[in-house]
Amino acid sequence: MAVVWASVFTVHAQDLPWIPLYTVQVEDLDQISMDNKEAVFYADKSGNIFKIDEQGILVNQYSPRLQTKPQQLEAFWTLNLFLFSAQNQRCTLLDIHLNVISEHDIKHEEIGIVRAATMGNNNIFWFFDETDLSLVQFDYRRNLVLQDQPLSLLSAQERLDVLEIKERGNLVYLNVKNQGVYIFDNQGNYLKKIDLQLRQKLSIYDGHLYYMNEDFIYRINVFSGREEKFKSPGESFDKVLVSANKVVFYSGSAVSAYARPGMMD
Repeated sequence: MAVVWASVFTVHAQDLPWIPLYTVQVEDLDQISMDNKEAVFYADKSGNIFKIDEQGILVNQYSPRLQTKPQQLEAFWTLNLFLFSAQNQRCTLLDIHLNVISEHDIKHEEIGIVRAATMGNNNIFWFFDETDLSLVQFDYRRNLVLQDQPLSLLSAQERLDVLEIKERGNLVYLNVKNQGVYIFDNQGNYLKKIDLQLRQKLSIYDGHLYYMNEDFIYRINVFSGREEKFKSPGESFDKVLVSANKVVFYSGSAVSAYARPGMMD
């Protein structure tokens, strides 16, 4: 059952003082993420990974042994990048220079078919196991299932199409197609649901969920439900990624970074 809470809608109608940092033309962008130093990493539809530094310069590239479309790229954690391929049922860890640290084939007697995955804090992976509709917390170093939370009771539908998992601030977010964003604590316990149909990857920073709609950036406080919107720079991007000092707009063919306006704080 979804938790319902009051939402306050605030409109910031004035134009924000956007300061452009760089625009980079890309090909077939499929996944995107930022590390804690605000370098941008993106993956194309073949699983190649590219790193863009703070000046907008392409500085590194990684090509997997098997060219497959990735389901998840996560660069948020300090030392490791996480890459997940559902087709190969494999998680790959890269360092910040895009060198392979380790590869982990998902082969465990307690885990079936994984359709979404991400990296969490303290050396764990989060999996959505499509076989029994469960959220799995997995210690990849010890090859050990730590938590296995059934999700079937959260929805009347027999099938859950989980598009993405992401952990931020001791919360775990599941973006479920045609249903919304489910939020759990870091032990896999269900907390609430945001009734929002996202058309982009999850963008979460400092307890807020960000997304684009037309020419506006929307921000929802995941604790209070308070919602705000801000005028974008007016470019033809429909997706956004937000960090402490940078706002990145992106499409399948371009990445454009701006300094985060103070009015968004």
